[in-house]
This record gives sequence, structure tokens and C-alpha cells, in this order.
Amino acid sequence: MRIGCLGPHTNSALAAEKAANIGDQVVFFDSMPDVLLALAKNLTDRIVVPVRNSITGEISYKGVAERMGLRRTEESREIIIPINHCIASRGADVGFVLSHREALAQCTGYLNERFPTAYRGEMASTGEAARFIAEVSSNNGAAIAGLPTCLHYRLRVIDTEIAKNNYSTFWVFQR
Repeated sequence: MRIGCLGPHTNSALAAEKAANIGDQVVFFDSMPDVLLALAKNLTDRIVVPVRNSITGEISYKGVAERMGLRRTEESREIIIPINHCIASRGADVGFVLSHREALAQCTGYLNERFPTAYRGEMASTGEAARFIAEVSSNNGAAIAGLPTCLHYRLRVIDTEIAKNNYSTFWVFQR
């Protein structure tokens, strides 16, 4: 069975690993719309979708999945993952911050306090933001992503756990 998720190096990928059974293949997509379309086009058997966050509330992908006629699997349990965002960069200055829109929203308080003038830009995933900062960006950019992701891309970690008491709930959907 193929399970689609946003990834690699994302919280969705961690949730997919928890949802996978022995022998299942986790398949990564570049954006949540791609994840949803993969199931609609039968490229995957199931997908993992973030549906709720302890800080920002309901995540819009749940409604999109339901409007597409996708349904939560009967055997699916809620997968709750602690979200430990950190901020990391290549250089010492932070002129802009990139991440997935949900991560940016979850970290608004921290960003307003620590980097109030930094431009905030949305990327398709936290993993993509970290990859971009590591491989493409100038030295004044930073990414918000999980610590393992930032370390994977060899970024300099500025702060960890920048959004306290942060948890996301994921559901597994099928056609």
C-alpha cells in the first residue's frame, strides 16, 4: 500500500511513518495540493493530512479533502505529533524567514518578538524552506522547520522550540 504525504523532512512525513503498516511505502509530494491530487488520481492508496493544530486550530486541508470526496479511513486513529519548530540559517543575520504557512502562523508570537522586521515568506513545506535556505538562499535568510530537518540541511540553529505547547493532529484519508 502506498501512503502519500508532504515531504520529505516534514511533520507530515513523521505522521505517515506512524500511520504506515509493515510493507507500506511512504511516497513524498512537494505540496499538500499534490498530496490530495495523488489520492484523487489513484497514485496513492491513502494520504496523511494535517487537520488541526493546538495553536492555530483547524487546518484547511481537512475541508479540502472532504470536498474532494475523500474520507477518513475507518481504521484510522488520530495521529498527534508534538511540533518542535526551530529557526535556523546559514549566516548570522535574519532579514527574511521562510516556512510553510502553518508553521509561520504557529510561530507568529516568536517572530514578532525576536525578528519583528524580517520578511516572512511561504513555502510549500517546512522541509522545502530549510532546503531553500541551505542550497539557494543568501546568508540573511532563515527557515522554520523541525530540528532534524535543519540538521539534515546543515543549518545553524538559532533557537529551538519557538512555539510552545504545539501539537498537530493528522488523519489518514482514502477514496
